[in-house]
Amino acid sequence: MPEPKTKKTTASVQAFLKKAAKGDRYDACQFLLETFEQATNDKAAMWGPAIVGVGAETMTYANGDQRDWPIGGFSPRAQNIVLYGMQASPRHATLMKKIGKATMRGGCMYIKSLEGVDQQVLAEMITTAMAAKVQRYPSKARKK
Repeated sequence: MPEPKTKKTTASVQAFLKKAAKGDRYDACQFLLETFEQATNDKAAMWGPAIVGVGAETMTYANGDQRDWPIGGFSPRAQNIVLYGMQASPRHATLMKKIGKATMRGGCMYIKSLEGVDQQVLAEMITTAMAAKVQRYPSKARKK
């Protein structure tokens, strides 16, 4: 199996965010960064060239190969900010009805910015999702 592109690196999260997100999107990324770090008591790290992730879990593929992957995180992409791990929230369906301008596709949440998104609901979703993931993968959490 080829070496994965998405693995934890030592690259600077802040340097990446300054380059990848401008204006309101940068502010949204700072909100997400703080919320993910507080929810997991973990310092965010870069995973590959474009994902800001917290914690780690070991994924096992159908062929038996295993890879570490962040338990949660986000990536400011060209069209949207993509959030990972949100479906782990035990209140996911209820919170999605209240969150505002956010969509779920393929297990990922997509927002354009925080405009039109209820930030308290988003913070609750991140917090409850990460609490569920940290409980599931406690030995992989790296303390600040």
